[in-house]
Amino acid sequence: MTHMRRFGVLLPLIAILAAGCFRPVTIRGVRRPFVIHRIVSLSPSTTEIVGMYGVGLAGRTGACNFPVSVQKLPVYGGVKPDYEKLAKDRPDLIILDADLYSGADQQKLRALKFSTFTMKARTINEFTDELKQFGAITGSELTTSGYIDTIHAARATAQATSMTPKPTVLALSGATNSIAAGTKSFIADEIRASGGEAVGPEADRFVPINPEVLLQTNPDVILLAIESKENQKLIDDPEYKAFVSNPRYQALKAVKSRSVYPINGDILLRRGARVDQFITALFKALAHR
Repeated sequence: MTHMRRFGVLLPLIAILAAGCFRPVTIRGVRRPFVIHRIVSLSPSTTEIVGMYGVGLAGRTGACNFPVSVQKLPVYGGVKPDYEKLAKDRPDLIILDADLYSGADQQKLRALKFSTFTMKARTINEFTDELKQFGAITGSELTTSGYIDTIHAARATAQATSMTPKPTVLALSGATNSIAAGTKSFIADEIRASGGEAVGPEADRFVPINPEVLLQTNPDVILLAIESKENQKLIDDPEYKAFVSNPRYQALKAVKSRSVYPINGDILLRRGARVDQFITALFKALAHR
């Protein structure tokens, strides 16, 4: 039965890895399209996943900073992939977050005969399915399945405690020119997994929100993405202080109840290696507010 489940995971991989011609091999009893030795990650979230739970991470982007060990790796891109450097070094696999690169960029990588794996989940279930596929491709099933288990455990713990009514939660990035997580986004599903009710624009990603709409939405809790700085508490960040002291926002329930929570933006905004930690931390905050 286990073999059949693994085989089912592998069925879509030929389509995913259509670029290039590789001789199939069998690793640990599982037939794989080819052996992965060198992976280049072109987004911070996927770098977290490969760095923590994958194998063979050989490159990153300039924005990748977690785990700390990845910072010594060569850089293969920023806002755009470094196509020339990638073509020269020819990694076995390129992994990226679909939200950070246009369809044209992704198409160009495929046109250059790179094998690519794109993560684009909008729900936790979709995310864990992608992790299973990634583990099957790279031979890292053991570590990725361990991460999947911690995500499911965090969600189960939060769901076991029913909060009635569920607190409404809005995730924001930026205190002045705010953009808000849409209710169809991955972050919204994390909020629901944590026991909250995600509110905000009807979108599958972050979109601009003006102060009037924010006041009308009036959430119970606001999560504010803050850039983590060394030796500075998030609550001392000027952007957080500016938001909670803004006279315009004093009528918000979240401000009045001191339920505006500064969150490390790397954790809040990334679909990466710390999803379980985010769910657990938010659940505890909601349960004890």
